[in-house]
Order: sequence, then structure tokens, then C-alpha cells
Amino acid sequence: VTVDNPETPSSHQRTYYEHLVKRLRGVTDAEIRLIPIPEVMYELDKRMREGEVPGLSGIGDIMGDKLHLDAGLGGYLAGVTVYSTIFGKSPEGLAKPDGHYEGKEGNLITPEVAKIVNEIVWKVVSGHALTGVADAAAPAGR
Repeated sequence: VTVDNPETPSSHQRTYYEHLVKRLRGVTDAEIRLIPIPEVMYELDKRMREGEVPGLSGIGDIMGDKLHLDAGLGGYLAGVTVYSTIFGKSPEGLAKPDGHYEGKEGNLITPEVAKIVNEIVWKVVSGHALTGVADAAAPAGR
């Protein structure tokens, strides 16, 4: 695998993970789910850039460095995405536990920001075919 070749799926491309999940599902009876943290980050970034997330202007605001999410809002985003994917439940209504997810800038997770993140997480997780949640979240008769 040549990582720099855009024609070759690598660990830095969505198609790689989609291919991996589909391939694993084809060779095992185990339940294989994709946890779509990058897609949640993308949707949150769009909302930030549109000025819809108070106090945050872009995804760089929740990055610990160029590659990793910070331990604050970034960690919260990752945590609720994993929760929603594994348990197939909306994180809406969940709040940040006191004393946890304090980032480099302090507590960026206001109730309003948590509500926005939780809504985005559920929209992405319940709408993504490879999470295993989309079918369970669909209304009856769909």
C-alpha cells in the first residue's frame, strides 16, 4: 500500500475504513461497526464555521495538536460518538460529567455546546450505514 497515492486506499481515507468494515463483515460472524468520529468532526466543523457553536470557530479549537483531539471537547465528542455507536442510543440529554473533559482552554463544554455536539453525533451515527445503528434507529416501516 502506497499511502501517498490517492488511488490506493490508506488509513487516512474514508474509503479505506469503509472497505475494511465491509471486508471484515464478509469473513466473520462478529458484529463489526464503524465508529464515525471523523464524520462527526467534519459536521461539527461546518457548524462552528457557520457561527452556530458558541465560542468556537473551527475544529482546530478542539485539537490537542495537528493530529489528536484535545482532552476536553475533543474527548467528549469522541466519547459520545463511541457510546452512541456501541449502544445504539442517542447521546441527546447526556451532560458532561463534572471533573471530566477539561481541555487546554478549560471547560468549553457548556450545556449549549454539549447539546449541539450530541445532536450532531446522533445525526451522523444514526445515518451512517456502517455503524450498525442506522437500521435500529430507522422508524418502523422504512
